[in-house]
Amino acid sequence: MKHSFFITKPASDVPSKHLPDGAVTGNGDLSLIWSGHPDCLRLYVSKSDFWKPEEGDRSGGGLSPLGIIEIRIPQLAYSDYNVEEQLDGGYIEGNFEAAHVKAKLVTRVCAVENTILIELDVTRPASSVSFELQPIEKNGAVCENVQLGDVQYITRSFADLCYAFETHGIMAIREISRKRLDGSEKIRVAVTAMTNHDSAAYKRSTLIRVSAIDDERFERLTTLHDRWWNKFWQKSGINIVDKEIETHWYAGLYIIACCTRNKKFPPGLWGNFSTDDDMAWHGDYHLNYNYEAPFYALTSSNHIELMECYDAPLEDFLPYARIFARKYLGCRGIYFPVGIGPLGMDTSKIDGTKEHGRLFLGQKSNASYAACVMAMRWYGTRDPEYAENHAYPFMRELADFWEDYLSYENGRYIIRNDAIHEVGFWSDLDFMPEHHDEVNPIISIGMIKLTMRALLDMQIVLGLDPDRTVKWRDILEHVGPVLTYEENGKSYLRATEEGMLFTWLVLQYMYPAEEIGQRSDKRLFDAAYNSFIKADVWEHGNLFCSYYPVAARLGVAPEVIFEKMKDCIHSHTLGNGMYRFAGGGVENNAAVPACVNEMLMQSYEGIIRLFPNWNRNEDASFFGLRAYGAFIVDADLKSGIVNAVIYSEKGGALTIEKPSDGDYAVIKEGLTIPFEGREITLDTHMDERIIIKCIGKK
Repeated sequence: MKHSFFITKPASDVPSKHLPDGAVTGNGDLSLIWSGHPDCLRLYVSKSDFWKPEEGDRSGGGLSPLGIIEIRIPQLAYSDYNVEEQLDGGYIEGNFEAAHVKAKLVTRVCAVENTILIELDVTRPASSVSFELQPIEKNGAVCENVQLGDVQYITRSFADLCYAFETHGIMAIREISRKRLDGSEKIRVAVTAMTNHDSAAYKRSTLIRVSAIDDERFERLTTLHDRWWNKFWQKSGINIVDKEIETHWYAGLYIIACCTRNKKFPPGLWGNFSTDDDMAWHGDYHLNYNYEAPFYALTSSNHIELMECYDAPLEDFLPYARIFARKYLGCRGIYFPVGIGPLGMDTSKIDGTKEHGRLFLGQKSNASYAACVMAMRWYGTRDPEYAENHAYPFMRELADFWEDYLSYENGRYIIRNDAIHEVGFWSDLDFMPEHHDEVNPIISIGMIKLTMRALLDMQIVLGLDPDRTVKWRDILEHVGPVLTYEENGKSYLRATEEGMLFTWLVLQYMYPAEEIGQRSDKRLFDAAYNSFIKADVWEHGNLFCSYYPVAARLGVAPEVIFEKMKDCIHSHTLGNGMYRFAGGGVENNAAVPACVNEMLMQSYEGIIRLFPNWNRNEDASFFGLRAYGAFIVDADLKSGIVNAVIYSEKGGALTIEKPSDGDYAVIKEGLTIPFEGREITLDTHMDERIIIKCIGKK
């Protein structure tokens, strides 16, 4: 099936300080956002590393656009607007017609280098068509606009001494060719872009690259681009009856792929889709869920390559986080504020707060929350190199912090002076919120357990720090505990032991902290289910990315999940695969793939469940989903019967739950092993394939 969005009216909110509503594409670093009308299209170019690195004051600085490509086609002044954002091929195509002139404009942000490929076909000679770069001369930027032979280039820089670092960017445009055939004309244009974060010779390199592009190179880059996207979609995919949900599954991964390939500058709140300066909240990395959420679906969707950028800003901020822990709390380890930027940039500075001039917002769990994505990647890949170089060192510093910060009282570990919700210390210098000193917030407990469990698991593989095993296991087993409370005969998860009684945030103990599941104590699972119903936040802008995966894990009726999901799509989509709620940005693109993946396959408890939350009367199939334990799974459900192939990437124990009623068997090394109970556990070898087959339907 072809997966596309068809946009029939020009963008109405570009430039925007949030996500734009025009067609978008990108290569993970460079993005292109369409705006304007057919006779004067304005294509905004944004780059993941083009920041105005102004620390503090949340109304200024942050991710900024690099420049604008303006395409003028006067003959199309009265054309209808017909634009296709093609997800499978990673390009945008506009088809316009007016005054007996037809035009097809295709734009690709080349997947293998930072070059934008523009191809225009018009049915009449187009001498009046022009392509020009427009600099954005505002907000303190220093700009150039230079014509150098057949190349035009613009530069934009933020280099004041008050900035955390310097940012310089360049865009260069050149018409490659014009060819006439049977009265029509084909025009090819290339735009190249770089920043000083790519190379000290960014300006020279960009001009050399654009000058070297000819028709042969243009066609070669187009071919390489198409191959990249084809290979990308070969890693995983789904085929379900509801094609609207299916398209938004693909869109979720498409949008994340467009903004997560610069290894030092991952996506913040708005990805790399910046069309204005001073994007809301700097477009920074909010660590109390916003930064983590875009990555939620990437492990299960088998796109580990898009997670390569995740750790960089966290690791760059470590020197400051160590100072904060020691200076402000007297602890070893790391203490992160809510918001950070790239390259150690501190976006949480704000004069006069009660938290040392920064926005910790009363929360001690920001760094621990950041560990949840590292844990997902570790459990999904069992990659010892990643663990040794990134996940384990980061989590070990979290363990240092919690060992010092937790108080040990009456045989258990207590978290004091923490907050489950953001506390508004910034709002009034004399304001002391009610919940600034809560005890044992459920999210902090969940993230501590996640950290300790992952550390202990990695420790076995890496053979590191054996002297710390006893302490970490003791904290894992004795922090908290998570409490419930009774109301009208039903039990609910309690938000804190002392402080706030209930909030919808309690569900994050289940996802992404992964501390409640089908194998949990029934009392706790029932409390989680009741809490889900009580919260009733199907359209909450800060929970779209987590509430739906929770629904799948709790076993909420799949028909209800899809109905509510489509309500959100219809109410909050921008028409380009992204969403606008009252809160949240590109994080919302994780919602559909993360939820649907959990409906099709679950593995978070160390057991693979196939179609665990699916209508068994509705056929479905998927390929390439990644399960914990480093297993890759293909499966189909047809007429109520499940068949699957599981590929063991690293070897090790594999536990599979019987997919449905009937007689099922596992075929391993030519042997047929029937399910004799609810589940079966096998030892697997590296690169081994296991077949699950129905051998008789009851």
